[in-house]
Amino acid sequence: SAVTTTIGDVTFDAASVLDVNADLTSAGSIGATNITSVQLESSTLTAAGNIDLDGAGTVTSLTVEGTGSVVLDANNDGDILISSLTDVDDGSTVDVSLQADGSVTTGDIDLLDTTSGSFGSLSITVDADDNGAESLSVNGDIDNVSSVNVLGTSENEMMSFAGDVISRVAGITIDSVQTLDSDGDFDAAGALTV
Repeated sequence: SAVTTTIGDVTFDAASVLDVNADLTSAGSIGATNITSVQLESSTLTAAGNIDLDGAGTVTSLTVEGTGSVVLDANNDGDILISSLTDVDDGSTVDVSLQADGSVTTGDIDLLDTTSGSFGSLSITVDADDNGAESLSVNGDIDNVSSVNVLGTSENEMMSFAGDVISRVAGITIDSVQTLDSDGDFDAAGALTV
């Protein structure tokens, strides 16, 4: 069942597996460190601060599974930091939404469910509260997603992509960006809108 905290941060440390299969709401930040595998199943993580599922590189594996969507929502100028993200091959796809009032930093993202041959969609929003210039840093490839929507606000965001961005079913949209830096290619199955 869903878990809500009314004071302080939620921190997970030193575990083999962290399986989140219900909604989690924190009055502070949400963090994970020194965890071999973080598994997110059809859940929404909402924080009144940062959501850090990278743990300065100490989270070895970050996966999504089940059906529906996984949402990470960082409020109060909170940032989102995640390690490389993949889909578990369970016959179902998961749509992923990263919504931050602050900035977003990710590793590779691959939402292919090889069992079904289908792809989940990816949506990333930075500066969701529109109160300053924030950034997106993708430190790898975005591939095997059905579509990609990357949104800022007020056209003052900085976005950088270290690798390719490839959608397999629909388009790629990048909106409200002041500076766009890419070391890879953009390859959209549908429309490419920047």
